[in-house]
Amino acid sequence: MKKGRRRFSREFKLEAVRQLTSGRQLAQVARELGVDAQVIRRWKDQVTVDAETAFPGNGRVRTEDAEVQRLRQEVTQLRAERDFEKKCGGVLRAGRSVKYHAIQTTECPLSIARRCALLGVSRSGYYSWTTRAPSARARQNGRIVAAMRVIHAEVDRTYGSPRMCGELTARGPPCGRHRAARHMAAAGIRA
Repeated sequence: MKKGRRRFSREFKLEAVRQLTSGRQLAQVARELGVDAQVIRRWKDQVTVDAETAFPGNGRVRTEDAEVQRLRQEVTQLRAERDFEKKCGGVLRAGRSVKYHAIQTTECPLSIARRCALLGVSRSGYYSWTTRAPSARARQNGRIVAAMRVIHAEVDRTYGSPRMCGELTARGPPCGRHRAARHMAAAGIRA
């Protein structure tokens, strides 16, 4: 039958090192305790390096290990923030609604609060935006784009923004030439 790995308490290890440093022979201490001499020598080396943090087991982490772990978490966080800003594109100078849309659509391990902070918008503003109905102007823009798509299909994709503006005004929703050009470009409608 195979033996399991033996575990020794911190007090046991410190007592073995104390017996060794009190002048007793290493082989004698190892024989009495039933532990290999090389193991006791390793315990002694750990105590001489730093007695306070020696044998950290059972949840006690060395200060260096804790620092390394904290720094790794910080690096992971910074990489996630960097990747989020890269995925968002150039929205840092855009309006709030564009930033809110980027927060909503970008896949990222960061919390919503952290994403909002990175883009310089409030979290409450974001949540308000998600439940807000489209404005009258946005609804009208949607109707204009839908009408543009119908006209574009009817005229075999030959109208540019000036002719599209005239056709839209004749059919219903009023639309200026620049507004028509802006919506055609955004919707990918080209002559």
